[in-house]
Amino acid sequence: MKQKQTTPAEETEDKRPNETPDGDSSDGESSDGLKEAGESMLSHLMALRKVLLISAAAVLIGFVLVFYLAIDPLMAQILAPIQARGIQVIFTTMSEALVTKFKVALLAGMMIASPVVIWEIWGFIKPALYPQEKRKFRLLFVLALQLAPLERLARSQPMDNLKKGV
Repeated sequence: MKQKQTTPAEETEDKRPNETPDGDSSDGESSDGLKEAGESMLSHLMALRKVLLISAAAVLIGFVLVFYLAIDPLMAQILAPIQARGIQVIFTTMSEALVTKFKVALLAGMMIASPVVIWEIWGFIKPALYPQEKRKFRLLFVLALQLAPLERLARSQPMDNLKKGV
């Protein structure tokens, strides 16, 4: 029979008692449980970090796209109902026009990125849900995806109510 050869480092590892990372000896059971809980918490925090980074990147990409490609038509569409009533829009400070464009572009970027953000949040929460909860959330997700285009369509229609004073 052939015996497995061990290195001196492996021999000392086999002879050592169970130690915590601080070097304290223990029975092993409680420290393993804490170590596993710590690793589990760390893995959850890393997964949450990934979700937040992907969501932030999606919002940033949406913001940049809107700001560089569509901010002027978007601002014109937003200001059209106000200007149609004969109200002159003025900015009281030098930076206010730019800040307003930033805010509009950020909100539009968040709307564009919302499917990615919702998908990432769903992927993070899904493993912790029971099957019946997953069905309910899936239904809400499908409804949200179907209602989002309808909401955008409703906002693009002329606002006749503003002209009537309702």
